[in-house]
Amino acid sequence: MQRSSFTNRFLIPVFLALAVMIASRTVYGNAHRIEDKALYHAVAVLAGTVQFASIVLAAVVLYPIAYFRGAAVGERVIAGTTNLAVWVGIDAYHVSQAFSFAESIYLGVNVGSILLSWSLALMGILELACRWISRRRGGPGGGPMRILTPGPFVPILVFLFVVCILSKEGGAYYFNSMLDGYAALFRR
Repeated sequence: MQRSSFTNRFLIPVFLALAVMIASRTVYGNAHRIEDKALYHAVAVLAGTVQFASIVLAAVVLYPIAYFRGAAVGERVIAGTTNLAVWVGIDAYHVSQAFSFAESIYLGVNVGSILLSWSLALMGILELACRWISRRRGGPGGGPMRILTPGPFVPILVFLFVVCILSKEGGAYYFNSMLDGYAALFRR
């Protein structure tokens, strides 16, 4: 596995993923201009699905690309979470039209942290898969490579913990905790 240039291993894949997200978001936001209802719905559903996938599944494409092009762990994680971070920023900006800047950040952090735990868990699984593939190909430098190490399992366990918190009392526990946090921070 040879290390590619920063542009090839990081910038180009991240830029393409961002372009897909922004293009699908733009199409989704403008689909209402289509007069034919059936075509409007089809375009909106397709664009919304692509946008959703480009946010929550970006790591599935970007992480292995970055891995096999020799990107460091930090570069792989940033590549896999850039679309998510941009989406959270855009969403926080949109809700800031009705809420204060701090309230918008509070919402963004809550939603973003849940999705970040998902993305990091996905990257943990992808790390294991990439190591396995790399080992089958002879590993870096032709030497032995350990597939199972504690690192990739940490985000997976954190995500499982987040799922437990989110599902506690049918979701009411997390929702009420979020409301309590909101009241404690923003009560006037």
